[in-house]
Amino acid sequence: MSADPPRLLDDAGRVLLERLETADRLWPRFVGLMGLASLPAGHGLYFPRCRSVHTFFMRFPIDLLYVDAELRVVGIREAVRPWAIAIGPAAARGVIEVCQGGLLEEPVVGARLRFG
Repeated sequence: MSADPPRLLDDAGRVLLERLETADRLWPRFVGLMGLASLPAGHGLYFPRCRSVHTFFMRFPIDLLYVDAELRVVGIREAVRPWAIAIGPAAARGVIEVCQGGLLEEPVVGARLRFG
């Protein structure tokens, strides 16, 4: 995960997350949010090259944003409980995990996201 993670913004410039870590290596992808007691609102974890996640060994429910290769929102799933498997739409090429209700602004399907 990066030392100084970027924010996540939508195409209108609204800040969805103040901190977005990227799990782009084997160990961070494996561990994900497992073991954390919680995740602060406004923080998230991005899994590139992924369209499904599990919440095994997690202690809190999460919301998911599914994005395509251009970071366009192709699906949203809310309140995924621990010990579940969440599979995104076929167009998904990445998943952003946040605590339930942890987005600072509500994105819409079709919105283009960017790091800033």
